Amino acid sequence: MRKRWVREYKSGKHRRCDTDPQFQNFLNAGNISAEGGNLVLEIVCKFPLTQPDAKTARQGFTDQVSLPAVGSHVRIIGTLVPDTFHAQWIEIHPVVSIAVIP
Repeated sequence: MRKRWVREYKSGKHRRCDTDPQFQNFLNAGNISAEGGNLVLEIVCKFPLTQPDAKTARQGFTDQVSLPAVGSHVRIIGTLVPDTFHAQWIEIHPVVSIAVIP
């Protein structure tokens, strides 16, 4: 999957990506209305924990995803799922890897 890295989302664990034209079909109304037409990425356990009830689940896990510079053209690997909270957008959760591509 190829994406252009755009900018940080509101919190430390979400990022947003502008999709290449061939991946526009991954977006739904929630991505359009709540995310500016971007695909949401959830990178698990990458940033300081702010959710107390997640401490047990996170114990002993270290994320290995490298974050490229904003504006990089990237390939993202992970599971494409609908977010059942928020605006019902489609997201990649969890992100397994991000690689910069030409």
